Amino acid sequence: MTLANLVALFAIALLIMGCATTNTSGDASAGGRSTGPRTPQEATDGFYSALQAMFRGDAEPMKNAWWHDDEAVYMGPGGDYRIGWSDIADEWDRQASRNLGGKVEPTRLHFVDGGDFALLTCMETGTNEVDGRTATVSLRTSTVFLRRDGVW
Repeated sequence: MTLANLVALFAIALLIMGCATTNTSGDASAGGRSTGPRTPQEATDGFYSALQAMFRGDAEPMKNAWWHDDEAVYMGPGGDYRIGWSDIADEWDRQASRNLGGKVEPTRLHFVDGGDFALLTCMETGTNEVDGRTATVSLRTSTVFLRRDGVW
């Protein structure tokens, strides 16, 4: 697999929250918890912390950052379009198994508050290790967060 292909796969991991919802609250049958981020910024911080864990091979924090229901959506630059948690969960394990290392952080964050929805647009910059080489990451991203019972 070429460096460009692996960087594209990494981009999928970064953009995966685009049009997705976080799993930090709500109905236990939907895989939610009763506590979690109380603001879109807190949800964003949690997502990027989970992303760093995924780069180290641990998918669980990222899997915990999503709602586990049919409304979750994954859309990535590689063409992936997955609707519903059951179609998304395995993808995080696959991404974590790549152990990309490095670190990616959001910059130029802009939030739009839509009541129970929030839109985040930002730039994501950083590096990953691909085939023993450092790959630069620079992406424009959009993320949609959903608030349930006061938790994002």
